[in-house]
Amino acid sequence: MDVDDDDARPTKRPRAAGVVAIMAGPPGGDRRRDPRPSPVLRRPRPVQLRLPPVAPRRRRAPRRRPPPPLPWLVSCYKGAFDSLPYGDRHYLALDSPACLACDGGWLLFDRRAAAAVAGGGGGGYLLKKPISKAAMELPGSLSGPPAATAEMKICKLVVMSRDLVAAIVSTSGGGGGRAVALCRPGTSPSWSAHHPPGGADHQLGDLRDIAVHGGKLYALHGHGNLCSYDLIAGDGEPKVSSCVHHIAGDALPPNKLPEEHDAGHHLVPSATGGELLLVRHLYSRFLGRHFTVFVADVGGARWSEAAASSLRDQLIFVGTGCSRALTASHYGGVGAMRGNRVFYTNDVEGYSSTHSYLVYDMIMRSNGPVFPIYDDDYLHEGKRRYRYEDTRYRSWFFPSSV
Repeated sequence: MDVDDDDARPTKRPRAAGVVAIMAGPPGGDRRRDPRPSPVLRRPRPVQLRLPPVAPRRRRAPRRRPPPPLPWLVSCYKGAFDSLPYGDRHYLALDSPACLACDGGWLLFDRRAAAAVAGGGGGGYLLKKPISKAAMELPGSLSGPPAATAEMKICKLVVMSRDLVAAIVSTSGGGGGRAVALCRPGTSPSWSAHHPPGGADHQLGDLRDIAVHGGKLYALHGHGNLCSYDLIAGDGEPKVSSCVHHIAGDALPPNKLPEEHDAGHHLVPSATGGELLLVRHLYSRFLGRHFTVFVADVGGARWSEAAASSLRDQLIFVGTGCSRALTASHYGGVGAMRGNRVFYTNDVEGYSSTHSYLVYDMIMRSNGPVFPIYDDDYLHEGKRRYRYEDTRYRSWFFPSSV
């Protein structure tokens, strides 16, 4: 049989045709899957990225400031300070151990004696923060005749701002007694005092305490006479006007317990700043110390005894040198730091080696424990020479004001 040359060659399916056949499928509509793997039918799988779940955006909570630290007890002997509530001792470098007054984180030192010993004239007071080392110079004399400034002494200090300081000063001449005085630190050559001889202030009684509340300077005279002074600053030296009498002393409720006498009155702005408080300190030889808190009603010209509910979140620290109120809930509000309590320290100048404070419960109306703090450094001194530098000024020191 003759075979054509073309038919004799083996048939080879073109690759392109095969590809088309596979893509189109076999004829006749048979769409059965070809078991053979085909690179043409295999598609690349999409890459799946697994991302962590996105949390809903939360608003950043406002950063809360930590509460101010509790006050320290200052004795100023070798720069010793004792902190509450555990009595941890701190030592700060002081220019002089003779501290005269304290307000918040400021300490007042007298440099007049050192200037007199050095042979220099003048000299004044130094107001210093022992932690931040900030310092301000205050004048050492009052404006007026020299006789009125010969024995000037600062009894109470209130730092109203960096540019204005108020104080209670006592003098031996020119009428004597106590007066409210103002000065500008670093610029005033002398204190500007409001002390008219025989003026209305003397009829109100001795000046006992001053405090700043609501931008005004308040003064407490006698047994509850509350006055306010208008500050006349201007371009010259700061001055105070005549006092405006708001509350009469007879508006203060009398003592309720027998065998008591007034041991002190303290003006304290409340922890919230909305009220001006008066803390009356009574002492009885048989019943101990008692404290009563009153609220000033300037519009009604009277004192009203503070309710326990209004003091439940307040810790009131009182003393001759510095008095302040803190919020009890900032410190847990439990134990010794729960509200309705008055902390009192025997802040007087003296040579005693014991510095103590007591806690008075306003709910139970009773004296709490007395916490003595011993000046061990003073007790172990080899030589005991009682000098002016050995007297310790005892008061509350608030490092939060630093």
